[in-house]
Amino acid sequence: MVACRAFGFCLTYKRNAEFRRLCDILRQHLANMTKYREQRDITQPESLNLFLETRFEQLKTACELQMWAEAFRSVEDIQALIALGKRQPKQQMMATYYSRLTQIFAVSQAYLYHAYAWLKLFNFSRSYNKNLTASDQQMMATSVVLATLSILPYERALFGRTDDLSHEQEKERTIRMANILGFTVDKRADYKSILTRSALVSSINSMNLLALVPPEVRATYELLTSEFNPLELCKKLDPLLASLQHIASPMSAASPVKDLNMEQYIPSLKQVAVLRALKQLNEVYSTMHISELAGLVPFMGFGDVEAVVVDAVKYEYLQLRVDHRNGTLHFGSQQLEGDKIRNHMALLAKRLAKAAAMIDPTPPAAVEQTRTAALQLCRENVAKEHSRLLARKQVIEKRKEQAEALMMEQEREEERKRLQAAREQELLEEKRRREEAARREKERLERELEEQEMEEARQLLEQTRRKKGGALVKDGEKIDRKALMQEALSERLKEAQELERKLARLAKTMDHLERARREEEAPYLEAAYQQRLQHDQEYYEQQQRQQLSAHKLAWDVDIVEKRRLERMAEEKTSFAALIVSRRQDEFEELKRQRERRLAERRAQKKIEREIARRHEFVRRCREQVQERAAQIDEERQRAEEERQRAEEER
Repeated sequence: MVACRAFGFCLTYKRNAEFRRLCDILRQHLANMTKYREQRDITQPESLNLFLETRFEQLKTACELQMWAEAFRSVEDIQALIALGKRQPKQQMMATYYSRLTQIFAVSQAYLYHAYAWLKLFNFSRSYNKNLTASDQQMMATSVVLATLSILPYERALFGRTDDLSHEQEKERTIRMANILGFTVDKRADYKSILTRSALVSSINSMNLLALVPPEVRATYELLTSEFNPLELCKKLDPLLASLQHIASPMSAASPVKDLNMEQYIPSLKQVAVLRALKQLNEVYSTMHISELAGLVPFMGFGDVEAVVVDAVKYEYLQLRVDHRNGTLHFGSQQLEGDKIRNHMALLAKRLAKAAAMIDPTPPAAVEQTRTAALQLCRENVAKEHSRLLARKQVIEKRKEQAEALMMEQEREEERKRLQAAREQELLEEKRRREEAARREKERLERELEEQEMEEARQLLEQTRRKKGGALVKDGEKIDRKALMQEALSERLKEAQELERKLARLAKTMDHLERARREEEAPYLEAAYQQRLQHDQEYYEQQQRQQLSAHKLAWDVDIVEKRRLERMAEEKTSFAALIVSRRQDEFEELKRQRERRLAERRAQKKIEREIARRHEFVRRCREQVQERAAQIDEERQRAEEERQRAEEER
């Protein structure tokens, strides 16, 4: 396929810009074919397989070029094709698909999706790949467990955003990622429970993956999920994390993943371990010295621990305060806006209200009236409030649509600008290449011309020295080209002058020889002329005699023929007269017919002219009658107006 060969070219020569442009062209091509589907059905199995093979090759090339954004767009293209064809690709393709997903999510540090991609790859390989070895299964199960443990126990997606639009966007993103990972999701379900760390842990336990992993990974899993030992957790985990660097073993040829890097999970595992230790310390201690906490975490400095604490407090996972002045940490000492203090104040208010009611159970009439009026107002405003909420929902939906339209417009504008910048960059690159090629060609021509001049100079010098009997030019000898050319030109000029003198002497000698030759050949030419004249006279007389004899013979033949034809002269004359008389009668008849047609035509034209004259006369008469009638009407109208005016004056 042409596209696959183009991908190979981009991969071989690291042409990232050309690869991105090629992906955009293929994406636009597919969009146009989907738009005009009635002209060509792309859901046919053969066409769909070709499209999928191209997209999988595109995904592979993007990952090898480390163009991760383009790789994720290729994943979305593959999902769109799968949804369009409503059938799963080949098993080998899907294994490649999930293995590439693990790489993409690992680079983006999206460990939740990275773990789900490993889980799907493990299930898929164990179900369909019969050649998978036990070592391969162990390494893949280890990757699933470590990727799951690397997920942070809190989310950062909706921090600081509580509006409905943000929740809808997060829901759509979660559903889209679930579809990419191969999960069928009900849109009416709670999106927060679709892809979670707890669901992954449950899957690991239900599938009994811990029985496949090495003991170090199993011990790490127990420490980070089930054991409660905050003072020893990080110390026990430190040697286990060090051993993770050496547990990776080579994968077989049947495995969809060629090599594994367990070291990529160590930073995330350290952060998760610190968070778990702090969470357990929060349940046991209220205050702790910073030095004691630093001693509990041997694999991380307190500066890094403090960064982890700040991030966890920011996203409301921990309630902890660092007091650098006293060198202590205070657990559960958040400001009054914390959940515990806020709930405590609300509970205190309810109990105080209950105590006040017990002390004075009979509320005054004014309070009862106010309560009744408030309830009545609530009943009256329920419908209005419901309508207002519906209107607010419509406004939110409209704003969401406007935001999506604006986002799509911005994406299109950015895409247009990117394509324009890419085109300008390509034009500049093409211009630079042309200028570079022209410069190299110019240098090559100048170098060849200089070499040619030097070679000519060398040859001239050798010829000059050879004529003079001097030594020839040796290899590597330095030559002054200008002096050499001047010397060669002077030698050429001397040779030309000498040749001109020789030619002048030769011309004079040839002139004398030619004059002597002409003087000697004059008598011979005269004798040859007289001989040729005599020969021509004899030839002329012979031709005259032959012509006379041939003419006399032809005259005799003509006389004999004339006498033979004279016997038919009377018959010829009578036949000719008969033909002439017949032709004369025919001519006279044709002449009479022509005169008759001309007479009829003249009569017809005369009648037509008479009819035309009468029509013209009738037309003029009608016009005169109409003009006279118009004059009479005007006179009548004028007389009527004068009569009315006279009556008005009387």
